[in-house]
Amino acid sequence: MGKLGKNLTMEMNMGVLLIAPTIKSIWNAKLSIELDDPSHVVPYCRFPPDDNFHIRYGDVGERYDVDPRILGTGQQGSVRRCIDRITGEVYAIKSIRKDNPHVVPRDLKHEIETLRFTRHCGIIRLIDVIEDDTHVHLVTDLCEGGELYERIIARSSSSTRGDDDDHDVPCFTEGEAAKILRQILDALSHMHELGIAHRDIKPENVMFATTDDDSSIRLIDLGTSRRHCNTSERPMSRVVGTPHYIAPEVLRGKYDKSCDLWSVGVVAYVLLCGYLPFNGDTNPLTYEFVLRGICDYHAEDWKNIGVDAMDFVQKLLDINPGRRMTARQALDHPWMMRNARRAI
Repeated sequence: MGKLGKNLTMEMNMGVLLIAPTIKSIWNAKLSIELDDPSHVVPYCRFPPDDNFHIRYGDVGERYDVDPRILGTGQQGSVRRCIDRITGEVYAIKSIRKDNPHVVPRDLKHEIETLRFTRHCGIIRLIDVIEDDTHVHLVTDLCEGGELYERIIARSSSSTRGDDDDHDVPCFTEGEAAKILRQILDALSHMHELGIAHRDIKPENVMFATTDDDSSIRLIDLGTSRRHCNTSERPMSRVVGTPHYIAPEVLRGKYDKSCDLWSVGVVAYVLLCGYLPFNGDTNPLTYEFVLRGICDYHAEDWKNIGVDAMDFVQKLLDINPGRRMTARQALDHPWMMRNARRAI
């Protein structure tokens, strides 16, 4: 199986795709984030934020018993398990160093605001934010089931072993794939109705709440999301995302929220056959394949997958954003309706 891609933030400069340099911000003793008025962040928000939410300055250990063992690390910081000393609830805590050159205060502020407003069962829930002299700590739901990426790797490996009698089966069954995709689409539909584009949908940003096979999912990493409320607004232009999942119009620097649906189409393709539809040996070659928008449905790999499943993927991987299905249309597609009625 080809690699599924890692996160990359990019900008278009003189027609050449370049990795944007990281801007190291100068931090004061406090981050001093002030949440914007909801009418300025999400003009059409139908679900008002928690009025009691605020960013506190102090010792995170006073409220949470933080396990020193690290669950995961990223460019911004590390994630550990913690227990609320008052309620006994178990959460995840992401600790972000203020002097980390990969941390941009504006982007961190934006992620906190977005998580505050996009409250939905399919989106990671922000519980608390505590700041101290050196870190900003984000307390969220604990997703113990790992990434969708990890399950794809495990499934695609087992379905292609030569000694496996079931090596011809799809990576995920159509029912399993539809259940996962329905939850992703339902969360995206909620975000889009609030006027927010995620802009980095990929298996690494889909977490399972538990280790159960039928676990619910949570979308994570809303740091690259942006408000884009309607088609009359100026198109977004910053080229941001992950190479193998990025939509062609994003590479061209003129796009709207429909870019998320292209990414869902790539995820759907991978779930069903176990490998990427656009996968060059280098990132520039991958971008060429994406811009052409032509992917193969190899008969050997798709022979056990229904025609309507292929139709679902093709209508998401439409190179024309105007023809591409919206999140709501994808939820209402016959393949989805038939395979995932009990998904949410």
